[in-house]
Amino acid sequence: MKKSNEKQSYSLKCEPPLKRHLYSIENFIKLFYIVLVSFQFHACYIGMISSVLGMIRRKSFNTDFTMNILYLLNISFFKCTNNYMYHLPILIHYVIGIAEYINLRQGSMYETCKNFVITIQQTKEFFLDFRCKYEFMLVPLSVLMVIVSDSSWWLVILHGFYVVTKTIAMKDMFEIYLSIRKKVRL
Repeated sequence: MKKSNEKQSYSLKCEPPLKRHLYSIENFIKLFYIVLVSFQFHACYIGMISSVLGMIRRKSFNTDFTMNILYLLNISFFKCTNNYMYHLPILIHYVIGIAEYINLRQGSMYETCKNFVITIQQTKEFFLDFRCKYEFMLVPLSVLMVIVSDSSWWLVILHGFYVVTKTIAMKDMFEIYLSIRKKVRL
């Protein structure tokens, strides 16, 4: 399932101009989201814009972008979610997306970031599995945050519903759920 690190046969040049520009805008917004989260700004709405652009570009509602919107809606209502703990699943998805965009775009940007892009491509499956496991772990972590800090039980409930929804909707999340369930039974 791993792809070659060389130039792929798919190229952005094959796409219509509108789709190419939409993809570029989407990835610049992803980068802006990462910068805002780094400075502890509430970047949920910027992330939602990027996810909506991703859904439009793919012409599909059954994607990770839809789950990102649901997740960002959940955490956007709470001031206590303005830290990396809650934004990590989205950051993982966006960093992988930016690396794929740079790989497809090629040119000088690719040459500058070549090692980064290759590393992300080689570890993509690990990061996607980690993201799913982390989203499961956020439920008990959110309970702990209610006890320790000024978090809300509503956040725990909303995140629980998010995990259930994603488990039903996404095959990868369901497989992670089954593997966790087997480990807990042992």
